[in-house]
Amino acid sequence: MDHRDKTKGKAQWKIQTCKEREVFQTAMINQWIEKKFAWSLYRPSGIVMKLGVDRDHTTELFIAKFDEHQVAAWHGYPCNHKEPQQRPPGDILADWLAQGILPAAKIRKIASGQRCAI
Repeated sequence: MDHRDKTKGKAQWKIQTCKEREVFQTAMINQWIEKKFAWSLYRPSGIVMKLGVDRDHTTELFIAKFDEHQVAAWHGYPCNHKEPQQRPPGDILADWLAQGILPAAKIRKIASGQRCAI
């Protein structure tokens, strides 16, 4: 609930819980997983859209990160790709490019932690 209740210092979802589940399911279906982490995007109608805000509660975010805390229990939140530990791995970014989800210029910006508008 930390990511839905306006907790200070925690990124916040701005999409409905059912949409958050869809974002998670998309990560699982596409196997956008590395170790105990998964990344995904909110894509209503196939277009990447913002899904939440960063810890400052104003910076808009479009990438979700899920951590596997326990067996069969995942914890997700909007993440800021500017922070290296929150950045999706290269193979996931490559798949987003290969599937035509994001163009090469945006993939490069995400990979290098640069500002990337959606």
